[in-house]
Amino acid sequence: MKNLSIYGLMLLSLFVFSCEKEPIDNEDEPMDEVVNELPSIEVSFNANSTLKQQNGDEYTVEVPREADLSIQYKIKTPAGYKTATFGGDPLSDVGQFSLNSSKTGGTFDVTLIYLSGGLPPFRLEVEDMKGNKVEAKVLITLPLGFDASSVLQAEWEEVTFDPFSENQFGQQLFATLDGSLLTHFDNVIYRSTDQGESWEPISVPSFNGWFSKFTQHPDGKLYVGAYEPGNLYTSNDDGVSWTKVQTDLPVFSGISQMVISSENEFYIAGWLNAQNSTVDGVYKSANGLKWQKVLNVGGIEGISLGSSSEVFVHTAYPASLHHSLGGESWNKLTIPSAEFVVDAARISDGILITTDQNVYISKDEGSSWEVFNDGLPQSEFLKNLTVMESGEIYATPGNYGVFKLTEDQNWRSVGTALGTYQIWSLTSLQGQLFASGINNEKIYKLK
Repeated sequence: MKNLSIYGLMLLSLFVFSCEKEPIDNEDEPMDEVVNELPSIEVSFNANSTLKQQNGDEYTVEVPREADLSIQYKIKTPAGYKTATFGGDPLSDVGQFSLNSSKTGGTFDVTLIYLSGGLPPFRLEVEDMKGNKVEAKVLITLPLGFDASSVLQAEWEEVTFDPFSENQFGQQLFATLDGSLLTHFDNVIYRSTDQGESWEPISVPSFNGWFSKFTQHPDGKLYVGAYEPGNLYTSNDDGVSWTKVQTDLPVFSGISQMVISSENEFYIAGWLNAQNSTVDGVYKSANGLKWQKVLNVGGIEGISLGSSSEVFVHTAYPASLHHSLGGESWNKLTIPSAEFVVDAARISDGILITTDQNVYISKDEGSSWEVFNDGLPQSEFLKNLTVMESGEIYATPGNYGVFKLTEDQNWRSVGTALGTYQIWSLTSLQGQLFASGINNEKIYKLK
């Protein structure tokens, strides 16, 4: 038994030795496939976008309006690779996917793109048979005319205002000569004497309609128009109390606006809820009591004052722009296409108007117009103009906050905190800029 054990041990040793000496012949066994060719991805975009630049797998795309944006792609996967994936989901070799993850009303909401300067990278991944992944990054930026790096550094803070909790919003913020802030909600006026820190509600006796816009005479007397019924109200105590003005005006359904020129001339826009009304139009007064109709036109959206006795009146349907020096005679200016005129103002270089699509400037008194959008997000929503007493000019384009016209004739965003809010009204009180929003029912001030 002892000899057998030694013999067995010797055989085992010889077997192990032979295994170490003789190479394993595996020529007939399959080897892992080595893939040197990487996948390629060809990207294109739908017709409403323009490819501005391509640098390898980075793409810069410009969209002229809020648009439906999608990507078409073709993926070439070499042997040894699986079909590509996007966000973990399989992709076919040819197809498209939409970027409209925050799509609203059939259009792509580009608010966040304006604020960030672009979209996060979209990554298309291609995986080989053993699970190794190759990433083909598609970086898409959407400048859309707004350079995020050109934002005027500014910080906004919310002003406490209780009535907004009732889902109401102010049609106008107004700073008085005595340093108060006024706004209104339905048939109640609110007044603040501490720059918006606290507000006092003021009810107007026997009034059940709602108010339009405030204005103030150089003598300190305040005025506000009203709807349903269309009357004028005035205050002699900085907005603490209001009384109806007894005038010789016809019966109106609404007085949409009242302005007082630097020549102390009063103008109002009045209208009646009746077809082919003969009372619709602009009225002028020297004292706010006795009035004369000076422009027979309906559908008035607003009255704007220029230099000295200059007055602009703009209408909606049909769109028109009327101009006068002193209000006695009027000239109907040609406007770009048939766009909805939102606002008008006189600036040093000419006449500025905003429409539902663009901002325009005329340097020849309205004979011709040029697009004046440099730096503005291209929004199809209203662009109110506000000209401060200091001469500063602001625009509020849609849901993109507040933009200021700078000395180089470019629009620059005033901070980004209000970039997702539609700002309805701006005013300046003792050098402090205030803004009211209508889609979030709040008031803000610039720090």
